[in-house]
Amino acid sequence: MNCERFLNYVDSLEPAETSMPAAMAEHAAACPSCADALATMRRSMALLRTPSTFARADIVSRVGALLPFVQAPRRTVAMRNWVLVGLLIMLGMVFLPLLSDFDALTAVYGSSFTLPVALVLGLVLSVYAVAFVFSNASELARRLRPGHAR
Repeated sequence: MNCERFLNYVDSLEPAETSMPAAMAEHAAACPSCADALATMRRSMALLRTPSTFARADIVSRVGALLPFVQAPRRTVAMRNWVLVGLLIMLGMVFLPLLSDFDALTAVYGSSFTLPVALVLGLVLSVYAVAFVFSNASELARRLRPGHAR
């Protein structure tokens, strides 16, 4: 009997199988690494036989009963990130007319497209500002309260 053959036998064991051939038992008694592998496999099989917590029929009702007491997760973005992105939008609005592509568009279309571009950029900044205020309303109220200590 060699270790490879023994380990192949251990891998093919059925969960309910507890006995083994005499040659296998002798090898397990003589080889510590194979005995350890056999013990690990038997412990694993024992774990598979234990009843699962999730197999209980009342798990759904128990979790459902606890949900009202669990605080809903809230994904927050740091106010610093909001402010930085707002500044980037404003910088884009300021530097857009300075780009060479803007000059090329002005040469092709004339200055008639400048007003729609300005309106779209103003709308983008306004929508962003509204999203910022609504998502950070409680933080803004706390910071703007009189006597607020930093």
